[in-house]
Amino acid sequence: MADTTKLASTFKAWRLTVGVEPGHLGVAVNRCLELGLLPEVRGYQDERVLFRVLLPEGQNSGDQKRVFIQEMNACHGALFQGVETKLICPLPSTASEERKPDHPTLLRKVATAEVKSVEKFVVDDKALKEANIGWTGGNFKKLFSGLVEEGVGDAILAVHRLEKSSQDAPIRTELNGRDVIKLAQFFELLKRQSMGESGVLLTNGYANVGYIIGSDGNVWAVHATWGSGDGSWDVGALSVGNPYGWAAGRQILSCDS
Repeated sequence: MADTTKLASTFKAWRLTVGVEPGHLGVAVNRCLELGLLPEVRGYQDERVLFRVLLPEGQNSGDQKRVFIQEMNACHGALFQGVETKLICPLPSTASEERKPDHPTLLRKVATAEVKSVEKFVVDDKALKEANIGWTGGNFKKLFSGLVEEGVGDAILAVHRLEKSSQDAPIRTELNGRDVIKLAQFFELLKRQSMGESGVLLTNGYANVGYIIGSDGNVWAVHATWGSGDGSWDVGALSVGNPYGWAAGRQILSCDS
């Protein structure tokens, strides 16, 4: 494990690079998101996928770093020997696309998908099994388990590629009132690719995100990531106030019109 070195008191974040076996990538990424960290896949080394996270320095940053390392150990991940783990300054952009003027908007629509009406949809064990969801995060269990949606009509969903890293608020603003979808609609798309088949959803370890109302009446960012190792979907829910947001290349679902 690489040593950590504090370079100066003005530095703002820890940069940690983790390697996991490809089969554990989905779970590791979702663990990061549950901790409020935004992972960025960097490449491969010794048959492991490398991804990097930035852990902002603060009063409890040492404890946060220890918790993060424990979570990654649970996913069979490890800090790589020789990979820098140190404080950096200033806190950088998470994607080079932010510096490119080619994309004046955050989102680029890449596909649409028709979803059929549902008289009653319940988030129960049957629904999870039909969509082949193998892991659910704590927020999802708390806010969506047992959720009932009734009278969900036919709809066309739009699938957008996130062109540069962004928090949820600017994404939702750009969607201009079309941001919220139904969980029944999201699950319909998951079922269509329940074995990792090709389709409108990403199955490369990147998140597919839908803004959905939870049992508390608030909108949450529900994210689904395909786990190639265990051959199932990993699904979680994050607050739309999460300061880390989403990296470029992820997909956002919305109503088409």
